[in-house]
Amino acid sequence: MSRRIVAAVVLAATLAGVTGVVLWRRGPRTGPRLPQEPLTRPRVFVTDIDRSEELHDKATSAVKSTLVKGLREGDWALAASGLTDDFSGHFPAPDAGTIVPDHELGLRTYAPQGLPALGKDAFLAVLRSHCSAWSHIERTTWRTFEFLLDPSEKSAYVRLHFQLAGPVPAGGRSDLQMVLEGRLAVDGERWKVRELRMVEGCLVSNPRPPFRDITDAMGFHFNESEENRKNAQEIINARAIKTAGGLSCMDWNRDGFPDLLATMANRQAVLFLNDGAGGFVRAELPVKKPEEAGYTFLYVDLDNDGQEELVSTQILGYEGTTARLAMYTRRNGEWVPVPDALKFQVKSGVRALMVQSLSPCDVDGNGYLDLFVGVYSNSESGHEKFNAITATDGADSLLFMNAGGLKFSEESDERGITGTRYVLASQFFDLDLDGHTDLFQCNDFGPNFVWLNDGAGHFREAKGHRLGTDPAYTMGVTIADWDNTGEWSVYVSNMYSHAGNRIVPLATGISGSMKDIGLVLSHGNQMFEHDSKTGEWKETSTQRGVAWADWAWACDFMDFDNDGDKDLFVTNGYTSNTSKDAPDW
Repeated sequence: MSRRIVAAVVLAATLAGVTGVVLWRRGPRTGPRLPQEPLTRPRVFVTDIDRSEELHDKATSAVKSTLVKGLREGDWALAASGLTDDFSGHFPAPDAGTIVPDHELGLRTYAPQGLPALGKDAFLAVLRSHCSAWSHIERTTWRTFEFLLDPSEKSAYVRLHFQLAGPVPAGGRSDLQMVLEGRLAVDGERWKVRELRMVEGCLVSNPRPPFRDITDAMGFHFNESEENRKNAQEIINARAIKTAGGLSCMDWNRDGFPDLLATMANRQAVLFLNDGAGGFVRAELPVKKPEEAGYTFLYVDLDNDGQEELVSTQILGYEGTTARLAMYTRRNGEWVPVPDALKFQVKSGVRALMVQSLSPCDVDGNGYLDLFVGVYSNSESGHEKFNAITATDGADSLLFMNAGGLKFSEESDERGITGTRYVLASQFFDLDLDGHTDLFQCNDFGPNFVWLNDGAGHFREAKGHRLGTDPAYTMGVTIADWDNTGEWSVYVSNMYSHAGNRIVPLATGISGSMKDIGLVLSHGNQMFEHDSKTGEWKETSTQRGVAWADWAWACDFMDFDNDGDKDLFVTNGYTSNTSKDAPDW
């Protein structure tokens, strides 16, 4: 996963060094702007990416050290010093906007129309009123995704994500999130904010914590020595970590309560059994050695005997050109390995297969679950053939066909599933509504694949399908009829890049198609919604407000508040460096 950074580096290197100014054709040329006239992007701006980013960093640092720091610390004089004397703001009061009915949360959305023009003091007073009931401000966000520098280098147009969040006395939280646009200007020796306007925004508050962190109380942790933790942190600091492990949820002992299986690849796997009384106890797994612990596990009945098998993403051994995945089953009440069940061929000398995805489905209709195994990379990946935008040197994924009795044969190529992409996630579902279950394969460093099933377990790639058009860095997928319309929606988690969104529009030395690719790579997560009347899939993440989730990983549609509607949960972030001066991933 660390090569994901290469994508931004390659893109920046491709675009950097282009100098001059460019005409931006998105809006009409206007004369002097009146105070309440809508802001428009400038038509002329600096396209020297290095210079633009240099002054972006300088301007952003100035704003964060004054306005943002002042907000976070409640130092309103410091916050005011980040605004010019002729500052103009258009910002909603806390009780403006529209209330969205919800039985659990306080939700309020704000529209940009009709907002009053606010001077410096009035603007700060409105900000202060938003957080007046909070015990303190615990989060401030100022992250620009558009920075268009005026040729004079004395001002710039910006668009950014803005956030204020803090706890309320009763134990709940309030979170104000907005997209703002505005202008920054050099005032004396320092960059300051001259104008800010809300483009869209919402306020979310809850009267009490909806969840409680019981990690330590329940003992949800690996037993590690301090030395091991130190070694792991050193690996993180060196940016050498890819994927550490995973978490699986299942009813291991069929007592009606969900249990958890946590893994750290090549180190350990721990089973936490739910005692049904609000606690968990550790239980024994058939995984006995550190090298048997994979990235994740699948718990499913593969031989129709009424008892689940345990399948790991871990490759247990290589013998010449043969490799095998780990599988365990129960015989006479005891867990035993099934060493030859999931054997497959590899090229001579190929090792270090990294398996990230296990998806079961009866693709040929014989009554037994088959198994798609998404392979991310192997020992030959990431070398001279690597391309951060359309990489094809990942690894060959696998399709194990189930003949019953835990007898499997690997038939991916014979059944049409080919290619060596970097597969991170996969899911079976009937994408074209023909009664046959298809496969959606999610790839890192390139477009995703749609494999259509002919009903007999043979697949063909749906080339040009909307779900497989855009190159992206997809890490997760979740599929549901989230709005209860009878239509599928497919949500994929990628990455959002503030820097990418700033840099790509400045490029003048690349083709329009390359610029479009760069914007897609920076866009963030995607939501594809199906319309059975037209047969079309439309991408609606921006419209639905679910595109920006930073560096996203797994995602899931789930009814978290038990109101009958499926909510959307996205995990994000990466690793934290020991040094505060070093960038996190």
